Amino acid sequence: GQFEAMRRYQEFEMLRAVLVDRWPGVYVPAIPPKAGYTTKNTDPAWLEERRSLLERFLRELAQFKFIISSEEFKIFSRGAGEVLNSFKALPAVSPKDILDKFRANFSQVHEDQDQSVIGEYNAQIVTFSTFLRKSVQALEVSWAPRWGPSR
Repeated sequence: GQFEAMRRYQEFEMLRAVLVDRWPGVYVPAIPPKAGYTTKNTDPAWLEERRSLLERFLRELAQFKFIISSEEFKIFSRGAGEVLNSFKALPAVSPKDILDKFRANFSQVHEDQDQSVIGEYNAQIVTFSTFLRKSVQALEVSWAPRWGPSR
């Protein structure tokens, strides 16, 4: 369902960092930079664009049921004031914890699958990786004048 909550930029940053850390190898969309290089943080047009991009980040996350039902996203969707402390209080994940989460959420891939199926997955990954590299290069060129040099 839909929900509405006020979130600070820092909470979006922390959500993304926690997802990247606790779901290694899983695509986590980017968020816009904290501040523009050529605009003030109080510029209404800039603020609206950043709000729109952060909303897009959430819509992209919502495409992945395992993320929106994850402990990390549940913390983010709670009431204000407790998000950052709750993220910091999360226990470290062990490699076994990560493997268990992957097995539970990606049941279509098994270690004992036929090598031809694994080969097909590898080919799809290579194709997608190539697409991503080209896309990132195109985005860096198109966003550089607007947000400043890439870091």
